[in-house]
Amino acid sequence: MEYIEYSRNWDNIFSMPVEALEKMDLEKMDEEDLDALSIRLKRLGEDHLVLTVHEAMLNSSKDNPAVEYTNLFEKVIIHWMGEKVYSKASDLLENYLIFDEKKRDGYRNHFIRRNLGICYIFMDQAERGQKIIDDLIAEAPGDLWTYHDIAIEYYFAESFSEAYDYLKMGRDEAKRSDNDTWFKIFEERMVFVEKKKS
Repeated sequence: MEYIEYSRNWDNIFSMPVEALEKMDLEKMDEEDLDALSIRLKRLGEDHLVLTVHEAMLNSSKDNPAVEYTNLFEKVIIHWMGEKVYSKASDLLENYLIFDEKKRDGYRNHFIRRNLGICYIFMDQAERGQKIIDDLIAEAPGDLWTYHDIAIEYYFAESFSEAYDYLKMGRDEAKRSDNDTWFKIFEERMVFVEKKKS
């Protein structure tokens, strides 16, 4: 696949050695150059640097039609949640919620809110986080991904009782909606988590 060479500094960015790329001032670069830099770094396998560039792109005006900001938000958020840096993930999620409501009309609202709730819970703001999750479940009880994803976050935090509870809620909702596929998924994971609890 060919990349569109729309960055004014495309040729320079693609001819610089890695050492020079590492020293570039991201705050002085426009969105097209940041996008070009992320492509070059990705080709070089410098994934940790790509993450930094993506974060800089998310701090921009986010008006470049060639960039899929939704994907960038989710890659960076998933990275920081995986690293358990919940304060950074929650800042990104709060910005993502604003972007999603404005640009995508709430397209990823559930993903954002369930992860934001989890971040707050793990940042010792349990009441605030639980309210977000409870409100989301009350509004959309049939969104089985909500139970699944919250259970996974609790599982990796080694909060097995909470993980089990959300899997059970998901299983019960799958049963109510006659969704055999999800019912089996939840059942299997409940058995697995039950072993971890004991």
